[in-house]
Amino acid sequence: MRTFRSVSLLLVAALALAAGPAGAQPLPKVKYMLSSKKGTTHFPATLAEHLGFFKEEGYDIEVLPGPGSGGMIRQVIARQVDIGQGSPGAILMAMQAGARLKGVYTIFYKDVFPMITLAGSRVHRVEDLKGWALGISEFTGGEVAIARGVLARAGLTEGKDVSLLPVGETPASALQALRSGRIGAYMSGFQDIVAIRHQEPNIREIVIPQTSKFQSQIVVLRQDVFEQRRPMVIALCRGLAKATLFAHTNPDAAQAILAKLAPAEYVDPKFGRLFLETVLDMTRPPADAFARAEFGRNSLEAWEAYQDFLITGKKAAEGALEKPQDLKGFLTNELIEECNAYDKERIRRMAREWK
Repeated sequence: MRTFRSVSLLLVAALALAAGPAGAQPLPKVKYMLSSKKGTTHFPATLAEHLGFFKEEGYDIEVLPGPGSGGMIRQVIARQVDIGQGSPGAILMAMQAGARLKGVYTIFYKDVFPMITLAGSRVHRVEDLKGWALGISEFTGGEVAIARGVLARAGLTEGKDVSLLPVGETPASALQALRSGRIGAYMSGFQDIVAIRHQEPNIREIVIPQTSKFQSQIVVLRQDVFEQRRPMVIALCRGLAKATLFAHTNPDAAQAILAKLAPAEYVDPKFGRLFLETVLDMTRPPADAFARAEFGRNSLEAWEAYQDFLITGKKAAEGALEKPQDLKGFLTNELIEECNAYDKERIRRMAREWK
């Protein structure tokens, strides 16, 4: 009898150890949708999930690839996912349609649609495009409304002074159009521009003062979810902040991890590194914030500038943004201090010692 009791006690103890601490509950599950696939473009979410930064904040956050910013925001509004991240254009359009949303944490501090030309081109400013065509990927591309706003502010009339010419988004097609003189400059998503730079190092970016203030890729959710699940929002954004600090502290470690998680982006290691460095630059906040490792602060001025461009660059037939939206009600920085409240030296040490 004593032997049976001893075996029973050992079995109970083993089961208790397997189950974890007494009273432990499964972590609350959260669905977080990106605007595109996981990988280098979305390294903060990709690394945070892989390195366990979300779980150590007390949530089991599943990072889901998304079908573009428009598709992501529709999933958020329909409650198919809890929270997401995407670009301002799609979010502003959803707000115009009546969605009550909240933007809580900025991921990209730069515009995602650069304008480039060949190093030897006579086009140095947007105004120099008079008499030329500006190349775009396609008329449904996200850069089109921004391009029209840029041209309008330069005093150029589309169809009279300058034209928009779709040339595709592959490096070969864009470079052929530039080299042949069919276009004076090219504007597209930053991923396309990275691929072009990889093939042709002698590329020059045309500085656009107005768009240099833009922010892009923001964590967004329904207003009611923000009000009801504030701890979840803080936990998610804190995980993103940790992952961003990790990558900036040791880009080599970030690249090694991402090369395993998204191998197609690192088939050519030089291209992969150029891609990562570009995204690292986009996730770098202003100097004072970067010095204290504060990530995520939203800029009302940047969003107002972006919104103004969308309205200026609209064409009624395209159903673009018709009027200003309530950006003060949409943006909030009230969570930023809590999102950045963690042991930063631990993350830096973890990054430096990563092997």
